[in-house]
Amino acid sequence: IFIPRLISLVSFAFLILSLWMFFKKSKTFIENTFITFLLMSASVAITLYSKYFVLARVDMTALALAFWSLFFIWKIIYCNKKNKRYYFLAGTMAILAIFTKQSVFFPYLLIAFLTLFVKDRRSWIIFEVCLGVATVTSLSLLNLITKGGFLQNMFFSQEIYGKYLYSQDYIYVLQAIFVKTYLAFNLGFIFLLIVSLYYVLILKKLPAFSIIAMIGIYLNFLLTGGNIGAEYNTLIPMVFGVLFVMKELYFLDNSKLRKLGRILFILLLIYQLSIFKNFYYPFFTPTKEDNKNQEILVEILKTSKSKYVLGDRIDYAIVLADKKSVLEASTHINAMLWPATRDYSYYVEEDILNRIRNKEIDLTTSAITRFGNENLMRHIESKGKIIKFI
Repeated sequence: IFIPRLISLVSFAFLILSLWMFFKKSKTFIENTFITFLLMSASVAITLYSKYFVLARVDMTALALAFWSLFFIWKIIYCNKKNKRYYFLAGTMAILAIFTKQSVFFPYLLIAFLTLFVKDRRSWIIFEVCLGVATVTSLSLLNLITKGGFLQNMFFSQEIYGKYLYSQDYIYVLQAIFVKTYLAFNLGFIFLLIVSLYYVLILKKLPAFSIIAMIGIYLNFLLTGGNIGAEYNTLIPMVFGVLFVMKELYFLDNSKLRKLGRILFILLLIYQLSIFKNFYYPFFTPTKEDNKNQEILVEILKTSKSKYVLGDRIDYAIVLADKKSVLEASTHINAMLWPATRDYSYYVEEDILNRIRNKEIDLTTSAITRFGNENLMRHIESKGKIIKFI
């Protein structure tokens, strides 16, 4: 039970560490740590998405890798670190991020955007080509090792979730929720965007790094967001993006604007916390009632004489009861909705039905009756002595 949440929490810690590393100046250890702590606390306290910090294992791991890729990119371009090690780390983290979750590709967008601003464009284009070749080679090799399973599963998942859960209209709903919830931080983004235009047009300098990063993150969201089934975790990168914007706002390079940036940072942070007064930490730790219900569920599962049981989103209880689950109901229901996966799903249910008849499965949760195979459903309903309901 603890390990999945530990993965998310460790990933969250690495995200915060990257936030601490970004934009820090020499001899500002205490100040930098304090500002990072304030932003971290704000990200957790403003809880529209913070429950996913401990639940979204794949998302948090992919985002931690992606933001560390951004960090090494920042070191190369903005700190003039031309060591090959930074190129290697930036590329490796980007590849690992997109391997972990294929919808997390904003480091690639950022790398492409920076082509417009880098001075050593030749070296940067060579890096882009190498990264592209390494990415395609790595994923192709993985697909070869899995005998085509990697791409098959990726497209299979897209067929299930992409068409069923993706909604273009819902993108704008989520976007509106994000802007309203993080209004003050978005005002910080607008101010830093204006500063970036001043840098580029007047001072002929690079724009603020977090602005380019945030644009990449936003485009990534427009291309992959709108997932009704997992709405808020599609916005987690946006949350961390505005935190990086706020961090750069505080540590502005321009001495004339630095004092204004810090004053604005403090005012916006106070305002942001004041407009969101619900300090609530759902799912971080189970309540007493949760623990009690879990214990009851585990005891019921233990009454099964078979090794396998059918259930939907009760994975922890199944593990604690020393049982196994043949599939997750909600994923299977979605698979049955689309022609590309419907036939396969039907045969899965035929297999389940045969297992029940052979007494290899003798317990299910009520959620299992939402399946579409009428033979399976009739069998479950008519053979109550075989199938117990939770």
